[in-house]
Amino acid sequence: MNVSPDLHNSICIGSLALGLQYRLHAKLLAFDLLFFHPEIKLVLLTDSPDFFRDLPNVIAMKHKSTGIRFCYHDKRFVFEKAFQLYSLCLFVDADSRLVDPIDFDELLDCDAFIVAPIAESLQKKIEREALHEKSGIRFNGAFKKARIFNALSEKMGVKFDELTFVQESIFLINKTKGDYQKFLNTWDCCAIYTTGRLLEFSEGSSIGLSAKVAGGKISSINKCPAWYFKDQYTDHRWKDERQALLSKNLMLLRAAISNDDWCPSRGYVRLAALGWAAFTFYLKNARRLLFSF
Repeated sequence: MNVSPDLHNSICIGSLALGLQYRLHAKLLAFDLLFFHPEIKLVLLTDSPDFFRDLPNVIAMKHKSTGIRFCYHDKRFVFEKAFQLYSLCLFVDADSRLVDPIDFDELLDCDAFIVAPIAESLQKKIEREALHEKSGIRFNGAFKKARIFNALSEKMGVKFDELTFVQESIFLINKTKGDYQKFLNTWDCCAIYTTGRLLEFSEGSSIGLSAKVAGGKISSINKCPAWYFKDQYTDHRWKDERQALLSKNLMLLRAAISNDDWCPSRGYVRLAALGWAAFTFYLKNARRLLFSF
């Protein structure tokens, strides 16, 4: 699929790659993009920009995780950097693959601030997760999530039952369709508020809340774009075929990851790393956690 010059000058792909595992995944994604859309740039936040210096389609920028256990909310910094150069940014998780040209027409036909494969009522999603929790299956604490986002929505002057959950592994933001700066500022507040309460699996909910506060419209598209592959979200009818396509590359990835760069296996080392991350997070954000909400 050819992309018009006007479009490729205004749109980029964005991703986040921290640690060797995700840097290797991101390289595969960059090669996919180079094959299908060599004119489109990949704006990548990573702990090692030099790792991508041989790829002409990658704009790699130095970044260090700001979370405690995870870096999910750091996606907001990808958009912050991308919007300095482009009007539209399609975020794609680094451990994803493109198996066909991206259908930009499908994405841009939606006249919305945010376009995602899945956009549903946050309240209904949490209620569904709560039912699973009662049967012994946990989804990051549905009752805790409901309590926190009820409090956040009240503080930010929006109604909880009007919030949307955005499936965050792949989604497009068009900064010309909303107040993107207010959106990013609100997401930043949500990230600190939820991370400070150890609810880090919450970026999809935070994105929906931030869009509501910023007055941005959210639209959903096909739940399984034919050009996109990620194990946990891809429709089952495509899984076997596409997993076979990726299995060899994934085995090579795992073999390439050294023990030195992999997450430490010794419990006391992991605990020390987690403790330091928590200390630095609370030290940096203490004033905002105590006085800003």
